[in-house]
Amino acid sequence: MYLIKLIRQIKIWKKINKILKEPDVKLNIEEAGFRVDWIGRMYTVIHLPEEVVSSHQTIQQAYVLNALRQFDSLFLRLGFADAVSPEFKQIDNENYLLIICPDYDTFAWYKVLGFIAFCTGIIYAIIKILQWCNVF
Repeated sequence: MYLIKLIRQIKIWKKINKILKEPDVKLNIEEAGFRVDWIGRMYTVIHLPEEVVSSHQTIQQAYVLNALRQFDSLFLRLGFADAVSPEFKQIDNENYLLIICPDYDTFAWYKVLGFIAFCTGIIYAIIKILQWCNVF
């Protein structure tokens, strides 16, 4: 059921946010080169060396993914390695923005609005049926 999945993801998001706000964790994250924004995402910029900059984009992306592997031990220590997913965007020819955020597969705005519309329709139908049966 969608509601159960949504509640689980909100709990995971709250857990990750709570962990990221602890002072000693913040220090470890900043030492690793990450920053944390207000919605619980960690991000850093990965600089590409000259030999990788001049190569194909798939090689650049492979370099970024390989650079991500050096942070695996940090994520395991923090306890949320299985609850986050990486996303990277090319800033310019030499830099990639690496974003680590909680998995939001069911926490999309259109899914939430669709669920609210579905529940509203069900409640409306129940009220109409009860009115038709002269319960109200």
